[in-house]
Amino acid sequence: MRWNFRNNKLEKSGLRDPIYRNPRHVLPQWKNFIFQHFSELGWFLLLAILLLVYLFYFSPIFAITNVEITGVGRPTAGQISEKYVNWQLSQKRFKIFPQKNLLAFDTGWLEENITNNFFLDTLEITKKPLHKLTITLKEKSPELIWQSSDKYYYLDATGQLSGLIASDQVPANIPIITDESSSDAAPGQQIVSQEKNSFILRLMILLKELNDLEITGISTPHPISPQINISVKDGYKIYFDQTKDLDSQSAKLERILNGSEGEIKPSEYLDLRIGDRIYYK
Repeated sequence: MRWNFRNNKLEKSGLRDPIYRNPRHVLPQWKNFIFQHFSELGWFLLLAILLLVYLFYFSPIFAITNVEITGVGRPTAGQISEKYVNWQLSQKRFKIFPQKNLLAFDTGWLEENITNNFFLDTLEITKKPLHKLTITLKEKSPELIWQSSDKYYYLDATGQLSGLIASDQVPANIPIITDESSSDAAPGQQIVSQEKNSFILRLMILLKELNDLEITGISTPHPISPQINISVKDGYKIYFDQTKDLDSQSAKLERILNGSEGEIKPSEYLDLRIGDRIYYK
């Protein structure tokens, strides 16, 4: 019994001896952490998550194969498709998820870029399972076009630029306002005040009633200038001031055209901006 007791005591003391390991067989610290803290259930959940990510974002289950654009003509629809939709489908969201996948497709980016480059009243982008993207648009009926340098933009009622127009697609039935200063312009920019925009529209209506006046162009020295210049077929310009009463300025022009102010034949300009006086050269 004493001998057995001694052996048992030695065995117990041996358990407290230091354990020596071969450093070549020691697992790296990160691997030790993973193997110690992940149970079989944890590994199963991780694999399930990775599988779901693949199925939802990388497999062809939600691949966009049908893009439908309605509400606009074929040229506009083709431009939207080629320049914006097809380009976006070739990109990756967050540099990871392909946007050709319906779930990863960023409708916000597409909506912002279409709105900034086309003159639209409404725009709706809808994802329809499992492979369809619908884009429904409704174009506004623009009343004015803004020209700066050799670029043309639609000008909405608030004085904001709402879409770049190709030079070969500028509508012939919409008045063009030329910026003589060639200031920088871009879709979405508030280029003129709403008051100036309204003044120009009212001016166009009044000038249409004057049958003896053939207008060849409309311009302004600068977007923030109150001056509006009307070019006529006879080769001179008529100066109006947006901050002054339009009715009184148009009344002076009408008196000149019907001969009430005597014989006035301007060669360069006709200035109606200053009080009751008329200046010309």
